[in-house]
Amino acid sequence: MDIRDKVDEVSDEEFVQIRSAAAWYAKFHARMIAERLDDPSAMAVGQRERYKNLVSGLRKLGVRVHDPTVPVTSLLPVRDTAGKEPTNSRAA
Repeated sequence: MDIRDKVDEVSDEEFVQIRSAAAWYAKFHARMIAERLDDPSAMAVGQRERYKNLVSGLRKLGVRVHDPTVPVTSLLPVRDTAGKEPTNSRAA
């Protein structure tokens, strides 16, 4: 029997608790995954893949979870369309 066949049997409250537990698990293990990003061992690679699947599934359920396996690019300076550095309006 496929696990998807059982989804209809889960109550709304049970679903909320399962989602909450999975989110806690992902947040708890994010640091451990981040610490092993450079580990090429099969165990570490498998852990990262399972973690990515968990984060992907949680995002589909509307849970915002940081994925330490994805480089942070939002901290890089953003150039406007003219190629100039953005100005800080508060600094003027």
